[in-house]
Formats: sequence, C-alpha cells, structure tokens
Amino acid sequence: MELSINDKLKLFRNEELSNKKIKVPNKNIEVSELTKFKNLDYVYLWTNEDLKEYYAKDIVDTSVLSVTASGDHPLHAVLGGAKEVHSFDVNEFSKYLSMLKEKLIKNVSYADFKKYMDYLHKKIFGVVLDEVAWYLTSDELEFWGKYVKYFENENISLFLFGGSCSILNNAYFNEELYYNLQKKLGNAKIYYHDTAVENLSREFNGCKFSIIYLSNILGRIEKPVSMVNSEATKLLSDLECLLDNEGRIYDYNLRVANHGCYTDDALDEIFDITSLEVGTQKDNVYIYSKKGE
Repeated sequence: MELSINDKLKLFRNEELSNKKIKVPNKNIEVSELTKFKNLDYVYLWTNEDLKEYYAKDIVDTSVLSVTASGDHPLHAVLGGAKEVHSFDVNEFSKYLSMLKEKLIKNVSYADFKKYMDYLHKKIFGVVLDEVAWYLTSDELEFWGKYVKYFENENISLFLFGGSCSILNNAYFNEELYYNLQKKLGNAKIYYHDTAVENLSREFNGCKFSIIYLSNILGRIEKPVSMVNSEATKLLSDLECLLDNEGRIYDYNLRVANHGCYTDDALDEIFDITSLEVGTQKDNVYIYSKKGE
C-alpha cells in the first residue's frame, strides 16, 4: 500500500536509515560485458548530447526504447509524442535521477524545476528531496535517503559535469516546451529496466519500437580496435528485429570520440543509413532506418 505523505516524510528523515553505513558508488561491479558500464556509477546531471537538435518529433502514439543515462532521452521521447517509453540502463543512479526529473516535471512549475535542478547542481540534495518527497514513491525515498547524507557529509557530487553536459542541450529548457512535456507526461508512461544493451533483443523479443535511442553506447564498446566494428554491427543487426516497419536507431557520435559510422554489407541490406551534424562541437548522429519489407 502506498504510504501517506507524512509517512513518506518520516521515512526520508528517518535517522536510523540516514545514519546507516553508506557505500561509496561502486565502480568495480561491471554489469555490461560489452561496454563495461557499471551498476552504481556517477551520472551526468544533463545530457552531453544536443538532443534538442535531433530528437524525433514524428512519433505520436508510438513505443520507444531508450537508454536512460541522464533521463533526458526518455523525456525527449515523450516530448516527441511517444505514449510508452521503455528506458534501460545498468546504472541504478540513472534510473533514480530520471524518475526524479520525471516527477518534478509532472508536478512543479518551470521556475521551480530550474530551481530544484540548480540545487542538485550545487549538491544541495536534502533541500530538494525534502520539498518534493510527497511526489516520490517509497522505493525512491529509500534509495535517496541512503545516499543524501553520504554525499552531503563528504561534500562530493553524485553528478558529473563539464564538457558539453548542459541543460541547454534539452528542448524542454524552454517554458512552452516544458509545459508541453508536462502535459504529455500525464498521458504517457515510462517503464524502467535494469538491463544492458546486449540483452535488449532477448528481453524485448516480440516488441516493436518506432525509435531506439542508443546515445553513444556504440562508441563505448570495449573491444580491441580490430573487433569494434564487428561487435557494433552485430549489436545493430540484433536490434533490427525490435523496430517496426519504419523504425529508426539513433547512434550519437561525440566528435571527441569519433567512432564513425558502423556499417558492413549485412547492415546495408537492412538499413538506410543517414547522418546529421549537430551542436557547436559538430557531433554526428547516425540514423539507421529500417528498410521496408
């Protein structure tokens, strides 16, 4: 049974919970064998991709499969019109950050959203969570309750900053689009999955998506250089079965990483591949569009 607001606040302020010995985010537990991503890792507070320039806007009433990351990819999927988003990541922090952003956008004004996110940027976790506790589930409160004291006491941040990570990369950093997203979140559903990219074709077998957002995952495949292309193209080929007849996979290529476009004869058989240049850094977005049957 869902807790009352008062019970939620008691849970968040619970001294026994807050004073438990807190584990530092464990960067040694590799969950994805393909990319070496970990289950308790630091996250970007904002995407480092210029999402506002390339997110799909023609996906009304569709289903989308998206990496969770900073939470901005699934939110842009909803902004683009998706009614159902399945958001995957091996990193637990990504899931809870995304759920926090989702709850804030659904329930607070544009001005308050910017204020609360600025608090997080400044590592003022407690103030934010104390003010928005009634929007969160017991599971979310318990998770944050475990970590807030640790991060504040150690004066460190859960979040990564720097580079091209910025709120300005988001289309909803615009008052009109923010309220548009707020309205759409009332009619859409984001489901979170603790899973790695190499498991998607098996775990979502039989499902069909209009869009798959991979962010820059392909560039993080940790294999010897001579093997990278074959591993990436195999993953793309495996994901093709999850696309509907006009489905697309988006691969973001940060210019600083510059992994290039992954392709081979087999992929050319099933995809039309196009690219976009976005952002001040002139990053590339490679779009793998499923060829009609």
